[in-house]
Amino acid sequence: MRNNKSIRRGLKEKIIALAEQGWTYNMIKRRLNCSKSTISYHLGDGQKDKAYARVRKQRDKGVRYEPNSWQHIENAKRNNLKQVA
Repeated sequence: MRNNKSIRRGLKEKIIALAEQGWTYNMIKRRLNCSKSTISYHLGDGQKDKAYARVRKQRDKGVRYEPNSWQHIENAKRNNLKQVA
């Protein structure tokens, strides 16, 4: 899942271009100053599907909440956790 910073940097496109030139993950990591997991996400087979499935699972369990929702506060109340404002 790309964020705005990644899109502005053109990170995905740069990663793909360097990989096509035969660069290793470590070389790309040093060149673009990004993590190996980011590189794997853009290059690996099925990595995006795994990431989306993980987020869906977290949201279903209430671990991860939708932006601009009160679900996380309701979950905290339900679990008797201290609310963070």
